Amino acid sequence: METESPWRLLSGAQLQFSEEYHEKPRTEILPLLPEHATRSLDIGCGTGITSMMLKERFADIDLYGIEVQTDAADKARKRLKSVTDHDLQLSPLPESFVTAGSIDLVLLLDVLEHMYHPWRALQNLHPALSRNATIVASIPNARCLAFLDQIASGSFAYAPHGLFDVTHIRFFTLNNIKSMFADCGYRVMDVMPIEYPESMMPSVISRSWQHVETKNFTIKHDAIDGFNELFAGQWLVAAKPVE
Repeated sequence: METESPWRLLSGAQLQFSEEYHEKPRTEILPLLPEHATRSLDIGCGTGITSMMLKERFADIDLYGIEVQTDAADKARKRLKSVTDHDLQLSPLPESFVTAGSIDLVLLLDVLEHMYHPWRALQNLHPALSRNATIVASIPNARCLAFLDQIASGSFAYAPHGLFDVTHIRFFTLNNIKSMFADCGYRVMDVMPIEYPESMMPSVISRSWQHVETKNFTIKHDAIDGFNELFAGQWLVAAKPVE
């Protein structure tokens, strides 16, 4: 059977429900979680499986979620205290959903890159947050070697997931991520790379901390940080609201 072109998967509700994708807890966020949390908001919560993982760290936490995929949201409602499909790009969360200033942990995992206006969403999130809230976000790295090499080759294929996910609207490097959070009233506290699978990286002809050469391009650096950024498929970011 011929595989359906990824762009045909596009719809107002994003991709179709996937048990493999929506039921996979994001254990890689554990090092960035705060010491205490009493009420969490998982934006793009899927089936709520990652929020449920928080119960292992914070036994009495109240779990809230936002999910636009209807099948996933139906499953999440069986696990979380409350789930809405509210669009933060349009307005802040209503008080009928969460009380202002009550959320002290927010998960934004593979979400901001799917938004037309992630800056407005981050701004509209502010009223719901406590003064010491923590935001944990994961965002694909547009400076990943696998991404740059495909662009340099002159062609790339949209895919149902990954760096070239057909539903990605915005693209970010690490500097772009830091600027976005700062512009929207947050302070980035910690950053952690998620390495892209080596099997999916392009073949490297030559490499040092000053340059990397593939079949399609050569990129030069004057700092070790620039070199390391090439091998991060995603960035995990912990941020806090600025008073």
